[in-house]
Amino acid sequence: MRDLSNNGAGINILKSLVGLGVLNLPFATKQVGCLTSVLGMGLMAAMTVYGAFFAVASKAKLDARHLSGVCPTEATPLKPCGPSSNYGLGCFDTVVREVLGWPGLALWVSSVVCYQGGIGVAYITLISQSMQNMTGMSHIHSLGFLCAVLTMMSSVRRMAGVALLSLAGLLVYLFVFLALARESAHRLADGKLGATASMWSTAGSEGLGSWFGIVSFAYCGLPICLSVYEDMKRPQDSMKVISFSFAVAWAIFAAFGGLGYLCYGQDTAEVIYMNFPE
Repeated sequence: MRDLSNNGAGINILKSLVGLGVLNLPFATKQVGCLTSVLGMGLMAAMTVYGAFFAVASKAKLDARHLSGVCPTEATPLKPCGPSSNYGLGCFDTVVREVLGWPGLALWVSSVVCYQGGIGVAYITLISQSMQNMTGMSHIHSLGFLCAVLTMMSSVRRMAGVALLSLAGLLVYLFVFLALARESAHRLADGKLGATASMWSTAGSEGLGSWFGIVSFAYCGLPICLSVYEDMKRPQDSMKVISFSFAVAWAIFAAFGGLGYLCYGQDTAEVIYMNFPE
């Protein structure tokens, strides 16, 4: 059932982009310089949007074939005709299966499982450590609390409901950004803002690789674009919504990365809130 508004779709895409990766962007900017990082983030955003356009267009084409009753390949139990998903990974299943066949689908599923598993471990580890540092909770108690919260969140089954959770998540990062802006204002008043920062950097391959890895992780919102497209009331507006969401994300990333690096310069920590005063 398509019940997701354009605003809800934009919020979901934006929240998929504005995640833990944004907290590492000042450190990434430190590797290559402020202007280099901001312009590079814009290029990465454009490349990801271009890929999202192709993914949405592929899904729309396959849906049109299915509705017309034309199956592009011979249907089999492992490769049925139509938009059904075999592994619960959304309409990517259909697109990958149709383009790359059964071997490609198996590789795709394996890659997603490994990627999501690694991301899940990274998220839980960082959040658990942050909770322990800020509240004094034990490791076991922090993990138990996270499991309870994640279990409740998993009960939300529609993208329209997820949009509300996404909005709440965005407010958390807004709080972090306001704290960063406050610290930057203090440093600006003291004449220390940007004192040890550089606009351009001749970073070696290690620094460039670190920047690329962090920024790529921050822009890992392409899969949600297809899920959002499937639930939108007006799927014909999906390209506009995706473009606008990524443009807003670029502005947020540039603000986080640039301001955080200008504020702390060469002392910028790997996770920006580690620089905040106790």
